[in-house]
Amino acid sequence: MSDSDDSSELAELKAKIRAQMEEYARTTGYRLNPDPKVVETLITALARRAQRLGEPYCPCRVTTGDPEKDKAIICPCVYHKEEIARQGICHCQLFCSPEYEAAHRQGEQGEKE
Repeated sequence: MSDSDDSSELAELKAKIRAQMEEYARTTGYRLNPDPKVVETLITALARRAQRLGEPYCPCRVTTGDPEKDKAIICPCVYHKEEIARQGICHCQLFCSPEYEAAHRQGEQGEKE
């Protein structure tokens, strides 16, 4: 497989994963991180993990190699809801609460003024 085939496959995976994460956020009431650079970095990491490991494992967690144990860290991982409830954003910072998003956007407005 050539580098262009690899990059094409990665681009397709990224688009698929982004669509899945956007849909998940929309249907659960969560938001994607309001910083597009953070989202892009995480979507790329998820796609690379899906290419290499077969699943979009959370890039902030270590896989064990045991598919049964590692199911817990397929994005969105089992930990994200509690993390968002506690701190407004999940550990890897892909998903956040609407309140977190609003506060972030207010902070951006303050910086522009």
